[in-house]
Parts: sequence; C-alpha cells; structure tokens
Amino acid sequence: MILSAKYIRLFALLLCSAIIASCSSARKQRNKGYQAKKEDSLVAVARKNNLNFEWLKGRFDATADLGNEQVSFNASFRMKKDSVIWISISKMGINFVKVVLTKDTVVFLDKFHGTYYTGNYSFFRDSLKTDIDFNLFQAIFAGDFHPLFTADKYSATTEGTNHIYASPQKSTLGNILETGEFYKGGTENINVIYLSMDTSRVERVYYQNPVNQYILDILYHSRQDGTFPFPKKMMMALKSAGTKPKKLDIDFAKIETGSVPLDVKISIPKEYVPIKIK
Repeated sequence: MILSAKYIRLFALLLCSAIIASCSSARKQRNKGYQAKKEDSLVAVARKNNLNFEWLKGRFDATADLGNEQVSFNASFRMKKDSVIWISISKMGINFVKVVLTKDTVVFLDKFHGTYYTGNYSFFRDSLKTDIDFNLFQAIFAGDFHPLFTADKYSATTEGTNHIYASPQKSTLGNILETGEFYKGGTENINVIYLSMDTSRVERVYYQNPVNQYILDILYHSRQDGTFPFPKKMMMALKSAGTKPKKLDIDFAKIETGSVPLDVKISIPKEYVPIKIK
C-alpha cells in the first residue's frame, strides 16, 4: 500500500480543526465586552520568556498515529515571527505537500494529487463557526506561552517542578488531565499550561472544548541545546468524540535563526485543480 499525501493532509487539517475548535468559546468570551487590563505579573513574566527571533528555519521528522495506521514523514520549515509559517512535507525524499500560513491567508499545495487551496481561513470558520488566530499556531510550533484565558480569569498554582496556569481553576477539573476524559462539569473551554520552574519554558499545553468534545494535549519533552531553546521533541495527542485517538510525534533538528529573509513563496502549477472543501 502506498502511503499517499492524502493521509498527511487529512491529519494536518484535522489537527488544525481541533486547535481552532478548542479555542472557539474562549475567543467569543474575549471579544464580547472584555476590556484589556494591565497583564497580571505572573502571565507577563511567562510571556517574556517566549522565543525572540526574526527569521527561523529547521527540519523535523514526524510519525502520525491516525488510529488505523501510522504515517511517517519529514519536513523543512521556515518562519518569520508574527508573519508567516512555511512548511514543506516529504516522504522518502519526495516532496508531497507545501503549506504557507500567514495572518489571514492559507496556501495548501498537494503535489501527490495535483490539487491546491488558496484563500483565507473561511473554510475553518464556516465549518467550525469560529475564528482563527495565527499567533496560536505559531505559539504551538515554537513552544511559546500563549494562554487563551483572559488576564483576570485563571488560577496559578505549583505542582512538582511546574507552575500551572489554568482556566477554569485546576481544582475544579478533577482528574481529566490524567485520564484524558471529557469534562462533564460545565461548558466553558479549558486551557491549562504547565511551565517549568527551572527553565520558565512551556512543558505542556492542554485544550479542551467540552461542548464539541475535542481535546488537544501537547507535550514538549525536550528543547534544543544552547541559547535558543526551540522545541526538540514534542508530542500532540488529539481526541474527539466518536473517533479513535490520534497522535503526532515530532523531532526537530537543525534550527537556525537570522535576520536575512528566507524564501517563503509557493508556486501553483497551472494544471493543478482547486481543492473543494465542504
């Protein structure tokens, strides 16, 4: 059986959908009458430790457990902070998929099937009834502190070697973080972030949408050596009601930063067919 780019594409879209869906109601709460205040000192300190770069490039090897099968692939990526993420996915040395994400644009090129999508994030918004925040994708990729709760609505506790930021309060969540169960104590979105007390770096990010029953659990197992602690090994686990759990393991390597602009363009051959996403 040939493991085509279709599986990589489907997993990528499902992963993005889970991230967006899990943030839906939190974004609605933030947009409805919330007046920004001076950020709490704990959150402000955590944000100060986010990675600072202009341009960044690297590679990663990944294994996706899709429930019924496993798909391994590798990729190169380029980023301009707060601006663009460019990813080129390959298998056995053959490039299958290219993706470019910007603040308001998605370009998706499937070379295996000769198809593409280019436009805004409307296909996510229309299907999931929510908005997209590019900064969330960037933060997950870079392992940065990017809470979805507002500055005046969270609890901060310590547990072992971690500072834990949670909304709603972690004490109200029972043991769902350990069991992977869907929360039955309310409809508010759940966001929990584990921050290492030793390094001030994010070690775990947990999102759950109890209404739509999505869970995205991200673990940063290790960071790159040296003065630029980009993630080295990370794992994303996805669970949604009625489907088998899915998992993505990523090993990052050859991370380089600089000020010289990188090529993040993507060309679409004339013969390629537009992807119709319903």
